[in-house]
Amino acid sequence: MPLLQRDRRHLGTLLLAAFGLVGGVAALRPGAPLKPPAGVEPWRRPQAALDQGLRARLPFAGALARTTARLALRGPETAAVEGKDGQLFAEQGLLRAIGREVRPAAVDAYTDWLCGLNRRLVQRGTTFAFAVAPATAAIYPDRLPSSVGRPRTPSETDLILTHAAACGVVTVDVRPALVAAKTQPIYRKTDSRWTDRGALIAYDALVNAIGQGDWAITPERLPWRVASRPGDLRPDGPPEPVPVPDLSGLLPAQMQRSGVPGITGGGPDKAFLLDTGRPGPTVLVVGDRWSRDALSGYFAAFAGKVAWASDQGCRLDPAIFDALNPAIVILMPSDAGAQCRKP
Repeated sequence: MPLLQRDRRHLGTLLLAAFGLVGGVAALRPGAPLKPPAGVEPWRRPQAALDQGLRARLPFAGALARTTARLALRGPETAAVEGKDGQLFAEQGLLRAIGREVRPAAVDAYTDWLCGLNRRLVQRGTTFAFAVAPATAAIYPDRLPSSVGRPRTPSETDLILTHAAACGVVTVDVRPALVAAKTQPIYRKTDSRWTDRGALIAYDALVNAIGQGDWAITPERLPWRVASRPGDLRPDGPPEPVPVPDLSGLLPAQMQRSGVPGITGGGPDKAFLLDTGRPGPTVLVVGDRWSRDALSGYFAAFAGKVAWASDQGCRLDPAIFDALNPAIVILMPSDAGAQCRKP
């Protein structure tokens, strides 16, 4: 695997050269000119034109060309668009984050699941709140490259928040608080996620919305240090300085981390439980990697137990509610993660 990773760019170059030769020979025969399909955003048109043209001239060439591009650059999960001031934006979900792509059926499917989850938790007497961790583009649209286009409203996040509120879900739009703090280092430049400081601002908005304002932690209350970390959008580039909080003054020394009883599954999406060893309510945070570490750590400063679990694309195991009997449940997916997986 290391050899493949080291040589993938050379392999991609060779494959592209081969495709170019074949495509050139095919082009000698009559065929449609290489032009992008209608409705494709400007920044995707070169690749779309290449795919459409090669598919017309060579069987399977479109899929092979996309695979080659990924080998030559990096995996599709970290594909990025570079904007102003060196800001990178994850390509996945970018158009949805700024309202230039809206899928009504996907919005309806997600809000149906969300409203059903709310009904289940209301019946249990559980405090439940929903928020979306905004993509970088939603907070820094001024840094987007002009080729992406200007943001439009409503976005999928706008629609989900509106529909969820209509069915009685306590919804928290954390975007205004983040926009107000955007001059601070709340998002990373070479990573697809926010920083711990950005997560803290969202956390404060959440606890205020659920009536736990005494759990709020202003950024000025914590000591911060700067750590150097690579970004997932430029993993081979130089590390980026990111703010890291010191929570030692808030977290008990005896806190234990373990799995959630009865909940299986491994990898980064494995559910975990933080037991602070002190009395207090149990909080369950559900979402993706945006909420996995920082958000659960902030809640652990006040709760008795804090658990985190992946929503699994609307396939959250309901057994986790019986296993934990949480007093508070927070659902916070990212912009790109607020959708149901196809069966």
